[in-house]
Amino acid sequence: MNRMRLSFGISLLGLAALCAGQGTAAPGNGKIKITLPPETIVEQSSVTLGLACRIEGPDDLLEQVRAIGLGTFVSKGQVVFVDRYTILSRLASIGIPADKIEFIGTDITAVKRKETVVEPDRIVQAARDFLDKKLVGIPVSSIALVKPPSRVVLEDPNAVVKLSCQMSRYQTAGSQKVTVAVQQRGLTVSQAEVAFAVRYKVRQLVASQAIDAGATITSENAMIQQAESSLPQGTNWKEPYGLVVRRKIVQGHVIHPDWLIPRQAPVLIRRNQHVLVQINSGALFVSASGQALDEGKIGDLIRVRRGEKSEERIIYCTIQPDGTVRPQI
Repeated sequence: MNRMRLSFGISLLGLAALCAGQGTAAPGNGKIKITLPPETIVEQSSVTLGLACRIEGPDDLLEQVRAIGLGTFVSKGQVVFVDRYTILSRLASIGIPADKIEFIGTDITAVKRKETVVEPDRIVQAARDFLDKKLVGIPVSSIALVKPPSRVVLEDPNAVVKLSCQMSRYQTAGSQKVTVAVQQRGLTVSQAEVAFAVRYKVRQLVASQAIDAGATITSENAMIQQAESSLPQGTNWKEPYGLVVRRKIVQGHVIHPDWLIPRQAPVLIRRNQHVLVQINSGALFVSASGQALDEGKIGDLIRVRRGEKSEERIIYCTIQPDGTVRPQI
């Protein structure tokens, strides 16, 4: 936000004007009374003394004094600061000395253009409300604002302001970014991106005692603890009891999921082993012998030769828990 401060202090121009004013009488007999408020809101782009302050005095001087220029707004949100020395310098330039001026009010007034301002707090609150709805059902430990956005200054002071939110297309680990669109008359006139640092509640596995590689995770050698993470835990997370560790784990260390593998089922049928082929559908029961051409575990699909000769028919069968095989029909 640009800020124009028209405050010159007692410049050489002011000194010269004050000195010149000692020997030059101002038109009219009464004093000019100027009241400076702390702040003035104007609708025009050019600031005059009559717009910035309240001026009272001789009628023959009022129009000339009120028309004195103090600056021009060149950007949104700009503030023009006017102090007493600046006013004295401008009045001296038209021949009105300091002893003909009476000041009332503050020493300096801030002149602002009438605009609609969307404050950062309103933008952040809209983004936070939107994010809270997106995170419903996800265990969240904390949400913190990373950096507040800038205030948004709108040129149209009369149109209603509406804030519309959506998740940003550009996300980073550990944060959630919300894009807030500032809209007037159905059009987006400005945008702000609000980033929050989000910490999630997660469960982690910790070794309660030293665990050797190849050992099975049980409630005796490991425990589940609550922790925080920059990433949410998947909904398919399950207690890892029964899994096997791939490496040695020191007591008290967190066991990373990548260090765990499922326990491998034992091979139930070996290659060239004689097997019993069975079909049992309740109404139909058929049983015959065969020779396994592959090895496999429960549920594996293997080739089985029916008969003793090499030219006998080969069928595909699924290994059953009882060691029999069921042909694929």
